[in-house]
Amino acid sequence: MTRSAAARSRIGVAALLALTAALAVHDLGRDSATADEPIHVAASASLVRDGTWSVNVEQPPLAKALFGAVALEAGFRPEPPLAYRDLFRTARAQLFGTGAGRSPDRVLRAARLVTVGFLLVLVGAAAGAAGGGEAGLLAAALVAGQTAFVPHGHLVTTDVPAAALSLLALWGALAFYERPRPLPLLLSAASLAAALATKQSAVAFLGLLPLLGVPAFLRAGDRQARLRIALGAVALPLLAVAGLALLLAPWVASDPPGTTAFLVRLYGLAPADRDLVLAVERGSRGLGRYLLSSLFVLRQTEAGRAAFFLGEVWQRPPALYHLVALVTKSPLPWLLAVTAGGLLAARRGAPPRARLLLAAGAVLFLVSLPGPRIGVRHVLSPAALLTCGAAVVLAPAIRKRGGALALAATALVVLAPLAGGRSLGSFGLVARAFPSPPVADSNLDWGQDLLRLRDLLKARGIRPEDAGVAYFGGDSVAYRIPGAVDLLESDAPLPRHVAVSRQLLLTGAGSVLFADGRPRAARLLATLAAEGAKPVARAGDSIELFDLARP
Repeated sequence: MTRSAAARSRIGVAALLALTAALAVHDLGRDSATADEPIHVAASASLVRDGTWSVNVEQPPLAKALFGAVALEAGFRPEPPLAYRDLFRTARAQLFGTGAGRSPDRVLRAARLVTVGFLLVLVGAAAGAAGGGEAGLLAAALVAGQTAFVPHGHLVTTDVPAAALSLLALWGALAFYERPRPLPLLLSAASLAAALATKQSAVAFLGLLPLLGVPAFLRAGDRQARLRIALGAVALPLLAVAGLALLLAPWVASDPPGTTAFLVRLYGLAPADRDLVLAVERGSRGLGRYLLSSLFVLRQTEAGRAAFFLGEVWQRPPALYHLVALVTKSPLPWLLAVTAGGLLAARRGAPPRARLLLAAGAVLFLVSLPGPRIGVRHVLSPAALLTCGAAVVLAPAIRKRGGALALAATALVVLAPLAGGRSLGSFGLVARAFPSPPVADSNLDWGQDLLRLRDLLKARGIRPEDAGVAYFGGDSVAYRIPGAVDLLESDAPLPRHVAVSRQLLLTGAGSVLFADGRPRAARLLATLAAEGAKPVARAGDSIELFDLARP
């Protein structure tokens, strides 16, 4: 590739980063707080204020520390205290309380900007992992246009940060295997340690990154190069785990003796798990706490996860869930590009990097199948690897058949989905083949449409006092629509207009995130069924509006 082509590619990636940032910042102001965000904000602020990783132990502390720092700077006050058995509502009370000097919108916007920064890292790392140049530009465009997971790029969760850091680690590992030098190896290990300290799903990269060195080892022309690659492949996971221990140490250093044993009892770990956690803690307090966190997540992964899947409500969706969700929620250009890239990579003479990335993405996707089946966000990392692999093999093939103009046209096509469908509940064209929504999960309805419901009521001339809301999400009905009845918090009679989250309509009252809201949701759903009520409008993708006076 010529210098001018490389320069054009770098300019193109920079333009994509600017576009992605602008769209993500625009999106973060349109979505109300989703179900997990108050918990993440409240727990993150407590983590930073108290300097201890003992609240919301399920999530590692690195990205949370960033969320918490900016939330506190924006005026967030972690009061009243969080309650473990009512974490959702006490976290929501912290975010939407009436304490002086606090603005929920300001706090949420500040915390969300952290995730936007990681989204830019993800897009840039995709370009680097694909090898830069035209392949890197196409990879960045495919990631930026992937509307199955781009909407998560402005939410206060750990999925996008973990995927971005994992892809950085992969980029560094590939650079090391191409030219075995200490710097890319150390950068890869540091990125992987940071990814591990952000989300447990990055653990799969501890085995994946060393395996990526096998082809390079076999192709190496001399014994010294093979030795460097082999030593690097062995050292990489060890360095990452050592880095993880260092990153976690400050967050457990001030805990009094017996904290981990208390948390083991609080989280209900089995005796065998307890003994293992305490044994690891004797070597590293940080790694012991991390093991406690990981074991808890593994043991309760599918507990209480009601999801509407292929026309039925499943308490434990089958492993096919992630595949169906990814296919039906992804834009058609991305699906076609990844499919074409996979087919071209199978042909003789395909770039080794393409095969490596596609194989790694496929393996990582298969490994993720037993994991939590509550959203496409949980397969974001393997989807990013598949994207990069497809771009590596597609870019030269497109250029060969039509030059730079054809490549630019392809980039515009894969970016086209950015024009719409950027909310969590949207589906791709493939989903239109299903008579009803093929999946309903955290990606369908985290409650992101409460602001849109407010605008819908205003547009239809409905006073808030004449509306009730049965709302699945982390936002506050009282804050967003003052005067409206929160039907999950109140036993007041149903008003004429009732807005209900589609999550509740599809999966039932059991998906309400706090216990005393479930019987209220059940009564409401029974009333709607008895009266044969039909929705008269929809707010965004996730909230249906009913008029009970209309037959």
